[in-house]
Amino acid sequence: MLSVEQLYVNYGEKEILHDVDLQVDQEEIVMIVGESGSGKSTLIKAAMGLLGSDGLVTRGDIRYMN
Repeated sequence: MLSVEQLYVNYGEKEILHDVDLQVDQEEIVMIVGESGSGKSTLIKAAMGLLGSDGLVTRGDIRYMN
């Protein structure tokens, strides 16, 4: 249902996420945990297309299937 493959995200010149893979199938529940500043919110914003004007997916694929 949601597939993230080899995702890289930058804010300006700074690489925030690198080589992220995630697979969430229908009816699965996934919890993303990590330290403050580890990229949890950035990953979700990238998947939703809400990175803002400074955020940029530089590599990888995000696929959402109904």
